[in-house]
Amino acid sequence: KGRSTEVPKTIANSPVYCLEGRYFLISGTQSVQDLPPGTWEVVGSVPAHQEDQYICLVPSLADSATELIYSVYCISAESTTPSVFYLSPPDSGYSIDNIAPSPPPTLNTTQVGNHSVELVWNSNRTDHDWHYFAVHRSLTPDFSPDASSFLANTIDTVFMDNDPYDMVNSYYKIVSYDAHGNPSLPSVQAVIYFDSSLPVTLLTFEAELNSTGTVTISFSTASEINMAGYNIWRSESENEGFTMRASYLNHPELAAKGSSTQGSEYSWPDMTTESNMTYWYKLECVELSGLKYFYGPISVEVNLIPVKYSLYQNYPNPFNAVTNIRYSLPNDCHAVLEIWNLQGQKVATLINGEQKAGYKYARWNANSFASGIYFYRLKTENFVQAKRMQLMK
Repeated sequence: KGRSTEVPKTIANSPVYCLEGRYFLISGTQSVQDLPPGTWEVVGSVPAHQEDQYICLVPSLADSATELIYSVYCISAESTTPSVFYLSPPDSGYSIDNIAPSPPPTLNTTQVGNHSVELVWNSNRTDHDWHYFAVHRSLTPDFSPDASSFLANTIDTVFMDNDPYDMVNSYYKIVSYDAHGNPSLPSVQAVIYFDSSLPVTLLTFEAELNSTGTVTISFSTASEINMAGYNIWRSESENEGFTMRASYLNHPELAAKGSSTQGSEYSWPDMTTESNMTYWYKLECVELSGLKYFYGPISVEVNLIPVKYSLYQNYPNPFNAVTNIRYSLPNDCHAVLEIWNLQGQKVATLINGEQKAGYKYARWNANSFASGIYFYRLKTENFVQAKRMQLMK
């Protein structure tokens, strides 16, 4: 794969055109005996099309990943007469093919119940000769993966550590290997404090994107001891900026069952997501004693673009003070979202401006308004729709 700037002789009055060779190539068999001394082989051929330049990929004699080994190449320009051909000067090059794979770019850990730690990472399998992953664990931060930290090999991007260290910080890294046994650099480090004494045995914690661009957070437990309820936190970043989006104090569906050996299933709809965003969620568990601890984060990408204009029912409804209004725009447009009372008076304008296509939402804080029936209306150049909602204080 050696590049060259040497130019083979221009052939005048001949059907063969071979100008400015980029890759030196044996393109015929008649002229092998006339090449410079040495062992030569034909490695390919390129038809002549009267081009100004030709490019061709050819194999090298050896891989130069560990030792520099040059391969010598030459081009023979063949005519329609087997005895008439022209040779370029020889040139040499080398290839480095046996390159270590890339490491996984992300790694996340989650405690699953009282017995396991789940590891999830991105595959980044762009290397054609990728072979498997090696999972490493240590009690030392910023450790270098070696035989003492090795846990297991896997071809999956999810691994369950069913025998984690207890009541201490555990550090995990993933290493990629190719078919030749070359290791990548270690992945980013993930850390988790595993506590087998937690009163909640969590079985699942998931974020699912719905067809309307909303996200449903669901989780299930195998058992609960002296639990008050659960809070859901969200951020647009994996490691910072989390804010509480729902609490068991005002969402009865997140209230715990107290103590139960049967387990329970919970879900909560996040109606405040928008298109072209990635959201991260954490689950906060709250005991009756007030002790709190987290699971997660988990992530979901909202990558849906609607096919039609829509105005959805506000949530919650009826509501006390604050509600969310979702709508969808299939195209970039000027959108106006307004609130009207029963007397036909406009009392609030939530949106008035240019908006990108996607699933959207607006929040109305009606703290200063009286209880009653209100209407909200979405208007664009090609769409108008209104819906009814009820404020109850």
